[in-house]
Formats: sequence, C-alpha cells, structure tokens
Amino acid sequence: MPELIAERELQRSNHERGTPLMPLELGKAEEALARVDLSSFTRRQPVCAFVEDGKPEVVFTEVFVSIGDLRETLMPRTDITANPWLFSHLTQTLDKRVMAQIARREDRTLLRDGFSINVNVSTILSEEFLAFDDDFAPSSQDVVLEIRIEDIFADPASFAFARDFVMERGYRICIDGLNLSTFPYADTNRLGVAYAKLAWSQDMAAYVGTTQGQELKQMIRDRKKGRTILARCDSDASVKVGQQLGITLFQGRYVDSVARGR
Repeated sequence: MPELIAERELQRSNHERGTPLMPLELGKAEEALARVDLSSFTRRQPVCAFVEDGKPEVVFTEVFVSIGDLRETLMPRTDITANPWLFSHLTQTLDKRVMAQIARREDRTLLRDGFSINVNVSTILSEEFLAFDDDFAPSSQDVVLEIRIEDIFADPASFAFARDFVMERGYRICIDGLNLSTFPYADTNRLGVAYAKLAWSQDMAAYVGTTQGQELKQMIRDRKKGRTILARCDSDASVKVGQQLGITLFQGRYVDSVARGR
C-alpha cells in the first residue's frame, strides 16, 4: 500500500508539473525567453549574517528569476526542469537576460550594497559576460557569481579557467545547488571559491549532537577560505540548527522577512 500511494503521488506530481521539456521544444522556449519582459519574474533575496543582537546584516542580495512563475506564464504544460541538461542550456539564455537587465542600473541600492547572480560556466566565457564586466569592473568586488555544482564538475578545466579569469577581475564565486550528499565534494579550499550554498533540509535537525553533525561542523570550520551559506531557511528553527552546525550566513523566506523587519 505505501508503494502504491507513493506511485500515485508521483504520477499526480508529474501531471501537475506537465510533460518534460524535449529537445525539439528547446528552441521555442529560448525564443520565448528572448522576447519576454523578465522584470516581473525577477526576485531579490538577501544573504545575511546574524549578529549578536539577533538582527540580520545583509552581506549581498541574490538576483534571480522565478522559474515557477516563468513556467506558468510561458509553458504552463511543460516541466522545463525535468531534463537537467536541457534546463542548463535554457538557463544560459536567462543568464544573459539578467545580466542585461542589471546593466541598465535601474536599482541603485542593489548596485551599492552588492549582489549575486546565477551563471553557467559557459556564460562566463561568453561575449555577453565581457560586456557585463565592462559595466561593472570598477565595483566587481561586490558581485558574486553563483555556479551550480553539476556545472562545475561537468567540465572542471573550463571552470578553472573561468574561475581564474573572474577572480582576477575581482568577482567572488559561490558554489550553488548543494545538499547534504554533495556538500562534502564542494570543498571551497580546493576549488578556490568564496562561498558554498547548502540547502536546508529537515534531516539537518537530526545532525545536531551526533557524530555526523560534528563531522559536518568540522568540515565547515576547516573550509576557512569559503563561508557556508544555509539557503531555503523558512523558519527560525532552520537558522538555529545552522548556527549549531557552525554556519554563519543564511538565506530564505524567513531571513528575508526578518531583514525587512516584518
């Protein structure tokens, strides 16, 4: 019975997400992305450090496109994230659109306080990024480039070349898309990056006070060259668990609400 229930839930979930994006539909999706106004789908969420009085201090603000909202508008019957490699190709178009949007310098607060954007390694090696760099080179020390872990290990040589180029220009890199299984492989010391973003999960609460928790805490402590960010924090409990595990930077809806004073 549990297996039947799980199978039915999976089928229902797949139906809600729609049919998987296929290679033949990729071109249409890219054409649609090139025409749509992304401003209504763009979101901002701060990465914060909690100081002694419990108030969050914004370190930088992530600028990203809400994939769920974009999908509902452009391709409501298609699951554009089903195939990770096709989705990765699609995000390259999104990367360039977001860079162009930021380059218009409409949000002065964002530019003054520092921000992060999601990029692919191939995006960093593109002409569009060079144009973006021309606009932001004077203040590039305040720009963080978030790259997903699978993109890094798909072509380590290209990542190393891209990393050296952007770091020389003053950017910082954050490894994105990490969970408890992949976090041990994202050694910020060896990869030479500034941040690693670990997604919160309920399983982390069970780590506190255990051998696994001590090992995770030691791993975070040893990676002195790169700070760990606990993302998707939707409650006060997630922040407290993260602090017990030695994490100092947090991001998520709860962190955003506290930072806004709500």
